[in-house]
Amino acid sequence: MKPTLFIFILFTSSLYAQTSFTSLYSQHPSVPKGFIEAYAYTHTRMQALTKNESASCSNIPQPFGILGLFDEGNHYFIENAKKISQLSGISLQAMKVSNDQQLTAFAQTCEILMQQPLSQGLSEGEIIYHLMAQLSEIPKTNAGNLYAFESSVFDIFHFLQDEEMAAKFGFQQRRFDLRTVFGEDNYNVLTSHQIKLQPNLVQSENGAVYNTSFASTKSADYGPALWNPAPNCNYSSRNGTAISAVTIHTVQGSYSGAISWGLNCNAQVSYHYVIRSSDGQVTQMVLESNKAWHVGTANPYTIGIEHEGYVSNAAWYTNAMYQSSANLVKEITQSGYGINPLRTYDGASSSSGQVLGDCLKIKGHQHYANQTHTDPGINWNWPKYYLLINNNYTPTVITNASGNLYDSGGSNGNYGNDERKVWVIQPSNAASVQLTFSAFNTQTGKDKVLIYDGASTNAPLIGSYSGTILPPVNGAFVEAPS
Repeated sequence: MKPTLFIFILFTSSLYAQTSFTSLYSQHPSVPKGFIEAYAYTHTRMQALTKNESASCSNIPQPFGILGLFDEGNHYFIENAKKISQLSGISLQAMKVSNDQQLTAFAQTCEILMQQPLSQGLSEGEIIYHLMAQLSEIPKTNAGNLYAFESSVFDIFHFLQDEEMAAKFGFQQRRFDLRTVFGEDNYNVLTSHQIKLQPNLVQSENGAVYNTSFASTKSADYGPALWNPAPNCNYSSRNGTAISAVTIHTVQGSYSGAISWGLNCNAQVSYHYVIRSSDGQVTQMVLESNKAWHVGTANPYTIGIEHEGYVSNAAWYTNAMYQSSANLVKEITQSGYGINPLRTYDGASSSSGQVLGDCLKIKGHQHYANQTHTDPGINWNWPKYYLLINNNYTPTVITNASGNLYDSGGSNGNYGNDERKVWVIQPSNAASVQLTFSAFNTQTGKDKVLIYDGASTNAPLIGSYSGTILPPVNGAFVEAPS
């Protein structure tokens, strides 16, 4: 076995200094240690947001700063920045130009809220829930929004119970009884892998139903009365148009925010699925048989999947999110729509629009014609995503010391559409393998030959070749999709 060098580089220069959080807790000792970091991490991954972030394709309101606060809620989200400014006495402008001022205002507001009668006699878990109920941007107007709100609270608890985060940020790792905090029914839904959501019904894949009575009782003092919007306000019929493609989006916001915004009838946008960054949880908001409004003129034939996060920050695109999204897409391709998983885009990421045409069936919002949005953007790893979706193949193993390889057309014919040929060259007792091309003719940019230095696609990639120029002398594992 060859020695392996694995290099992992994590860029953290944009993360806020832990010394600043320590100072905040020394000035505001009643605030639960770790809560401010949890709020910042779950809302922005501790990367300060500015209003010049790429606009969301769903027109979801855009927050600002290291905490991701909202001063403009588009008549739907709660403008929590204004409440924090009012309670702390620190102006919106000061919070916009200084992370220190925003964090100080937030800490002061937490301390003020904890002095209210409602906060007295509560456990630490109940205090954190109480603070989130008053500081969240999510309107608690129906079952879907209550679930969205509690999803954001669940992320806070998940952060505080994470051993790695506790060590990194220097707070004591917690051990909350989340079944008591959220109630048994709601805990089962919040931790489920996949959720089906309607305005007034939230249900997990195993049939658990979200208990709105329990959640609304806990949150009733902090939001308006329950409201029942028209269930079809943000989607419509496909009018017989066949489903033939999948569109990949980035929310430009949080998982909970995307869920809530999709329930806003005035938003006039929707998506079939939303995927959470931390664990890959999937919430379905529109049936695949209906037309969601997410990619303009391509809406009638596409399924839209939103991914939590921001295009400018790769930290949101976790392995759990990629795997969950790929599993969802694989299931879609096996649902009888005729979508071939091999027609997933696997090229370079881009920060701009890049029209790819109708041949590719699984691609980003930025890849459709007549679009102004550029998600999922420069940080989405399309080759990785392709291999997660197309991870089932049976290679032809070659043990001969020499020989010739041909595509399915043989020495004189052409290969067919949507083919995938895989060979593993493993001669017995060989010290090395040499692969020499004598003829090479593939459709430029669409059909590729990939060569790996090892027995699978997890091995180092030697080269990717397309077009008519003969590849150089190479070796090992060859894969030719399409």
